[in-house]
Amino acid sequence: MYHHSLKHKLSIFIGLGMSLTAYAQGDNHYWTEFNADPTNSAILDYSYAGYKRGEKVPPTIAELKAQKYKEYKVTDYGLIPDDDKSDRQAFINLINTIGNKKTKAKAIIYFPEGRYILHDDDDNIVKAGVKQSETILINMGYLVIRGDGKDKTFLEMKTPNLPKSEKVMYSSPIMLQIKHNGKGVNTLQVYGQITADSKKGSHSITISDASQVKPGQWVWLRVQNYSDDVIDEELQNCTIENTMTDLKNNGVQVDEYHVVESVNGNVVTFKEPIMHGIKERWGWVLQEYPHYEEVGIEDLTFVGHACNDFVHHRTWKDDGAYKPLSLMRLTDSWVRRVGFQSVSEALTFETCANTSAYEIEFSGNRGHSAVRAANSTRAFIGNVYDHSDGYYVEQDYKTRYDGLGQYHACGVSKHSIGCVIWNCDWGLDACFESHATQPRATLIDVCTGGFMPRRMGGDRNQLPNHLDDLVIWNFNSKPTQTKAFGTYNWWNSGNVWVKVMPPMVVGFHGHLINFATNQMKCNESYGTAVNPKSLYLAQLERRLGKKNEWMQQITTGIESPQIFRPAEGLDKGIYTLKGEKLDMDIDQLPQGFYIIDGKKVRIN
Repeated sequence: MYHHSLKHKLSIFIGLGMSLTAYAQGDNHYWTEFNADPTNSAILDYSYAGYKRGEKVPPTIAELKAQKYKEYKVTDYGLIPDDDKSDRQAFINLINTIGNKKTKAKAIIYFPEGRYILHDDDDNIVKAGVKQSETILINMGYLVIRGDGKDKTFLEMKTPNLPKSEKVMYSSPIMLQIKHNGKGVNTLQVYGQITADSKKGSHSITISDASQVKPGQWVWLRVQNYSDDVIDEELQNCTIENTMTDLKNNGVQVDEYHVVESVNGNVVTFKEPIMHGIKERWGWVLQEYPHYEEVGIEDLTFVGHACNDFVHHRTWKDDGAYKPLSLMRLTDSWVRRVGFQSVSEALTFETCANTSAYEIEFSGNRGHSAVRAANSTRAFIGNVYDHSDGYYVEQDYKTRYDGLGQYHACGVSKHSIGCVIWNCDWGLDACFESHATQPRATLIDVCTGGFMPRRMGGDRNQLPNHLDDLVIWNFNSKPTQTKAFGTYNWWNSGNVWVKVMPPMVVGFHGHLINFATNQMKCNESYGTAVNPKSLYLAQLERRLGKKNEWMQQITTGIESPQIFRPAEGLDKGIYTLKGEKLDMDIDQLPQGFYIIDGKKVRIN
């Protein structure tokens, strides 16, 4: 009932070693320039994105148990799978048993195989005579919620969460949110004012008083400046328009979350590079960053019942009725090997840092959005496969297609910075998300999917869609456009909905698009992919000085087995990762990872 039938597809994966794409000879000169001297490169260093800055994989359940985590099996606490009754209250009772508002809960919540209903109509409450839905809130760190596999454990929203107002189409609450409650901005401890300029890409800042700043501490580097001169400076050669009221009223806002490497006098050095240049006169500050750490969701599927005929902004039922998961004010946290079936908005990392979402699959009815980083720093969203079904917008929603994907694919919004969207495969009728309110410095790396115009998202009053340092590297475009739309504009003075500051586009190939190149920093190697195939992996391996081992370990299922590779001269047929030879053709294989002709590949 909950396993959406999959179309088999061979996709690029680990090391991007198995690919039919033709690549230009030699390394791309932008990479050569970066490799020689990252401090004088046209591209920033995006390699610090993800859990633990991309340096290691999140811990396994066995490793957590060795660290004295306690596992709570939900069926021992009143949750009953497959009985068609809500398990919400029993789940809330379990959360209270563990103890909410724990910085280090060291807890594993284990959902054995089966279907668990976490919201139905009986869970709605009545306030002032009006039915309302409420979010299940978890306030704790060092917590993992796990299942038996995304094809075995299902957490279901049986009915929609009711909106606060039907006219506000995004106002339905999220089903499950794990968050630190934070503090009011005016109550946060300010460690010091920034007293000197710092170059974009550098690691150090100078503040007025560093006595309260310690190595290993998470801190919040921020600025908000309302000056017209600063706004003009931020937009560079782009002109602010009357419709951009958010930028006019709230000014330039930059938020970066960092870990302190060292303190020398009043010079604070971060483990990660600064992704926005600092000018002392803008009024930057360094302050505390309330958060939880080490939260994980893995090996299960969230099930909703999104409309089977999704239309963008038609009703609240289309836009926001089924929003299963949100993570807020978390660092070094992850969502992996997770499915989303028939959901409106799947997953948002909000005000987080160094989070990872990978091995994610979308199926069922298409909805509003996929996986996004909102106001987050250095999020890594990788290996997302979106084959949800629905009606093609460009055909006026008249014909239903398989694999159109969520309306907005993976991406960023708000003050996100330094985020990486890596090796994702989304539908024909989509584009990466860049949902306005000042995101910056995003890498869209070796992704495949639709590149629909006017699909990045964002209300016109919150534009631009994206500010400086958008890099699109080796994008493989699917044939998406069924109506002629002419030139693909990035900053269209004749359209209030299209506002992207000049991007760097390198190695764009597949279905070619007529870009307005005068609105771009570059359109390098147009029509041909470049080397290195993945900028993120190349930068990470350069920084670590070795091959990226944790990326090699990503796999579906619960285990991370040793990869079997046939020896030279042996039969190079189809094998499991454990070395079991399969007497099957490729089109007969179920979804998963295999060794085919000596290479690890994914079958979808």
